Amino acid sequence: MTDPETLTVPDGDARYSRIDLIELAVLDDEFDGSRATGAVVRLVKGPRPSRKQTQETRR
Repeated sequence: MTDPETLTVPDGDARYSRIDLIELAVLDDEFDGSRATGAVVRLVKGPRPSRKQTQETRR
């Protein structure tokens, strides 16, 4: 990965808390035996709270 990467994070919902994760995965066959070499940037969206958690938060 030598070029700049753009990562667009969509807006959340102001009523619900959510923690997202930005992950950088580096693959290096010589080190990890993955048979790949490169890097990937990923957005892992956090779980949306359950209905029960939402009701508890509002109280």
